[in-house]
Amino acid sequence: MIITIMTFLLPVIEIGIPIYLVYRIWMADFTIKAQWLLFSAHALFAMLAMFLIFRWDVVGYQLRYWLYGGLVIALIASYQKVADCPFYIYDEIRWSWGKISELVLFGASIVWALSGFNPSKKAVDLQYPLEGDSYHVVQGGSSIIINYHGAFADPQKYAIDINQLNDWGFRASSFQPHQPEKYNVFGDTVYSPVSGIIVQATDKLKDQDPPKRKPSKPAGNHIWIRHDSLYVLLAHLHHGSIRVQKGEQVKVHQPLAQVGNTGNTTEPHLHIQAVTFPHTKPNADSLLYGGHPIPITFDGRFLTRNSIF
Repeated sequence: MIITIMTFLLPVIEIGIPIYLVYRIWMADFTIKAQWLLFSAHALFAMLAMFLIFRWDVVGYQLRYWLYGGLVIALIASYQKVADCPFYIYDEIRWSWGKISELVLFGASIVWALSGFNPSKKAVDLQYPLEGDSYHVVQGGSSIIINYHGAFADPQKYAIDINQLNDWGFRASSFQPHQPEKYNVFGDTVYSPVSGIIVQATDKLKDQDPPKRKPSKPAGNHIWIRHDSLYVLLAHLHHGSIRVQKGEQVKVHQPLAQVGNTGNTTEPHLHIQAVTFPHTKPNADSLLYGGHPIPITFDGRFLTRNSIF
C-alpha cells in the first residue's frame, strides 16, 4: 500500500512543484530587484535539486526539460517587470527566512547530489550488460541521495539499477502497469559485462506482478561472475532465461539471461554490482551481504541517476 501511494504521490510532487514555482515567478509583482532575486534563486535551486535527485522515467524523461524551460521563460518575463525598479529599499524589503532556509537546504542537496557523480575510489571498467537504445539508470552514483543502495547495505554502495525508456521517455506502457511485460526493459537480453567463471546461478523464482516483491529473496534469480578477486552480480533476472551454470567459463558480451522481475523489486529492472573478497573466499550468504564495494564504469563512464546509454 505504501509503495503504491508513493508511486502516485512522487510524480504529483515532481510535476506540481515546478509548475507552482513557474506560476509564482510569472505572476508575482516585485517592487525591488532584491526580492525578485531571492524568489528566483529559490525557484532555480529547488528545481535544480529536483532535476538531479528525482527519477524522471515515471513522468517522462523529456518533461523535465520542458518544465525548466518554462522556468527560464518565467524568469525572463518577470525580470522585465522589475527591470526599472531599484535593487534595494529598506522599507520595501520583506525577508522570508523560510525561503532563505529552503535555499540553503536546496543548495546543500545539490552539492550532495553532485558529489555522487564521481566514484570515491578507483572503479572497475566493465562492458555494458545491455545492448540497445535508451537504457536509463534509476539508481546510480556514489552518494545515497541519488543511489539508495548504500543506505541499506554497504556492499551495494555502488550498485546500479537499469530500466529502459520508450520513445516518449517513459519506462512502461502506462503509469504503473501490473504486468511485467509492459515494462520496456522486461525480457531484454543480459550480456556478460566481464569474462570469468560463474560461481552462482539461481533460476527458480517466477516473475512477480508489480509492485509485488519478495524481500526474503533479495536478488531473485541472479548470476555471480568471478574475475580474479572481483565478483559481479546480475540480479532480478527473468524466470527460465538463465543460460549458464555454476562453474562455467564465460566471455565478455556472452548472452547470459534476460531482465526479469524477481526478488526484492517492485518493477522490472537489471541490478548490477561489483565487490571484492581479496583475503577470503565467499560463500552463498557472504556474496550477498559481504565484500568490499567497488565502483563500476562502463567503457570509462560512471553512470548516475537519470544517465542514459
